[in-house]
Amino acid sequence: LPYLTGNWQKDLSRLGKGYGDVYSIYLGPKLIVVLNGWKAIKDALIDKPNDFCNRPFPTGMLEINNFSGKMGTIIMKKVFQGFLDQHKKRFKEDPTPLDFVDHCLLNGMSDNEILIFIFSMWGDATDSAPGAIRWWILYMALNPECQKKAQEEIDRVLGDREPKLTDKPHLNYLEATVIEAMRLATVVPVSLHYMTTKNTTVNDYKIPKDTQVLVNYFDMHRDPRIFDEPEKFKPERHINE
Repeated sequence: LPYLTGNWQKDLSRLGKGYGDVYSIYLGPKLIVVLNGWKAIKDALIDKPNDFCNRPFPTGMLEINNFSGKMGTIIMKKVFQGFLDQHKKRFKEDPTPLDFVDHCLLNGMSDNEILIFIFSMWGDATDSAPGAIRWWILYMALNPECQKKAQEEIDRVLGDREPKLTDKPHLNYLEATVIEAMRLATVVPVSLHYMTTKNTTVNDYKIPKDTQVLVNYFDMHRDPRIFDEPEKFKPERHINE
């Protein structure tokens, strides 16, 4: 804790420069394994996803009221609870699952567990996604030459008509600008805690079952071993010639 300044992603990257891409720190009494860099993160989340698919949910975290003391959070809990109650009433009359919440009910999840999922999805829809869009607009404004290329591609592919999902494969440069903005901005720079489901390894380091793991996406996205001039906005890096 004394080594963390409040800018978590940069602090964890700085520690990684000295201790390597896989190291452990204590957050209070809890030992946490930190993953930096593309190689370590790929080894864990892509090559061994089932080994890292658990989440630690201590009692305090499972109480929506404990997320925040703000009135807004209390109001949202009441709104989400009302939404869940409507689902439960309909589901009791007809247990045919129609959406994600119905599937949660079908699998016997508690109200509080379902509310956690609803709260998380609501947060992603109202925070992470809009945040990513704002960063993309900013990077395009700061790089007018990229903006011009993207506009030329849109004009060439779409002309005067509205876009369709089938246009996506033909808008390579536009997609590359979005990916590059998300790489640089890293709207969620450090992951929520993962937890291992079994004894496993990352980059040949042994990690026991039930170990909490933090993933530093910020460090991966700015890894100079993967990205040339990682601080620069270069959409071309994502286009396979």
